[in-house]
Amino acid sequence: MIPERPFSNNLRDVAYIPRWVIARRNRQQYLAEHSYFVTLYADQISRLIMWSGDTTELMRYALYHDLDETITGDIPGPAKRVGWHKKKAEEVINDTMTYKYGWDVSYARSRATGEAKAIVSAADSIDEVCYLCEELLLGNIWVSSVLTEAKKRLKIRWYNLPANRPMLDGLWSQHLEDLIVDQHKRPTLLEDNMV
Repeated sequence: MIPERPFSNNLRDVAYIPRWVIARRNRQQYLAEHSYFVTLYADQISRLIMWSGDTTELMRYALYHDLDETITGDIPGPAKRVGWHKKKAEEVINDTMTYKYGWDVSYARSRATGEAKAIVSAADSIDEVCYLCEELLLGNIWVSSVLTEAKKRLKIRWYNLPANRPMLDGLWSQHLEDLIVDQHKRPTLLEDNMV
């Protein structure tokens, strides 16, 4: 599919849309960073579970999954989960999305399969947990309770992935149980041998 509005200046809006708008934080995260990590993690999840779906469509959906936030801003998660009517909201903002980014972007978002959405949802949670762990490392103890909730959401989303339970159990224990511990490991850097 050929992009309708390639290189649209509107795409750069993602670099300026703040996330975590009501949370105390040491380091601001923006939509561009979040979208990058969700796409990266969606790719890794799809390969871990040996997903047989359309990877190109998955990557496009992951990259564009929160593009609506360039119109609405980042609506806080608790409010979004309780009172946000996603389908109604998409109908209302779809014309603006199409105008800003082109029908191909709107199409990539609307045609995502349930499996692709489940993978992106789990990837979204992984980014959320990693970001909150970084905040804790930076001394932001305020996010402790938020991280506890995020870990619960991640586990729920993990077990909604399109894979069998034994596989998900094995992958969880092998890769995700230590996700928070791994955030505290010494960084891998190029060492100077001249010292």
